Amino acid sequence: MQAFATFAIYGGIIGMFYFFFIRPQNKQKKEIEEMRSNIKKGDDIITIGGIIAQVVNVEGDNLVIETKPNQDKLIVKRWSIRQKFEK
Repeated sequence: MQAFATFAIYGGIIGMFYFFFIRPQNKQKKEIEEMRSNIKKGDDIITIGGIIAQVVNVEGDNLVIETKPNQDKLIVKRWSIRQKFEK
């Protein structure tokens, strides 16, 4: 009986870790991947490095972005996008 109680306590702790840490992290990761896959020409983005730019061309996994006001063009990977924002 004592072994069952110990097993139940450990199972409860593992379940709490799953529902409070692992599950929300997986959900957030899925949302970020969906956002990155839906980036298109004309979207305003922020990269992981903090560069604020506009997407001017999409070439598979590479994005050509343009910074303002210098209008410098950079090529970045799709995974380097932190967020997409509205003007």
